[in-house]
Amino acid sequence: MGNYFTVEVTAGAIVEKDGKILIVQEKNHPGRPGPALVLTQPSGHMEDNEDIFDALKREVWEETGYTVEPEAFLGVYTKRWPDKTALRFSFVCRLTDIPPAEVKDKYVTDVLWMTPEEIQARKGEFRRGATENTFRDYFAGKRFPLDMVQYINTDTPPKN
Repeated sequence: MGNYFTVEVTAGAIVEKDGKILIVQEKNHPGRPGPALVLTQPSGHMEDNEDIFDALKREVWEETGYTVEPEAFLGVYTKRWPDKTALRFSFVCRLTDIPPAEVKDKYVTDVLWMTPEEIQARKGEFRRGATENTFRDYFAGKRFPLDMVQYINTDTPPKN
């Protein structure tokens, strides 16, 4: 048998309102290529004892102050870094509140609403990883049913 490796799982959101997309500007990870400040969708790591939908909602709230509800599944994006492999589960979401709460993520420097044209014009500022592919698929109209992603609770016996 081969050696197993660790996969980091993240959840990300595309949120559109009045023709603009919710974007976070954040500090780039130390040691990663690219500019000091990068643009991406609100996203982050799934924590122990939460499912991907909980992680999605928590990360969007921490990074933007907004609460969201997923409406469609956009895709899974795999990225191999030198020290790990990451899987990004991306969703199309709708806002469930306005105005936002205070941003809790210390790495986020700004929360922006940008048009698709503004996003394309700033492509050189994207965070490395799933950002560009997620935007590409969203703007191409890709959408999948949410039930393509299912949480299996092993603590609850199956219903007969």
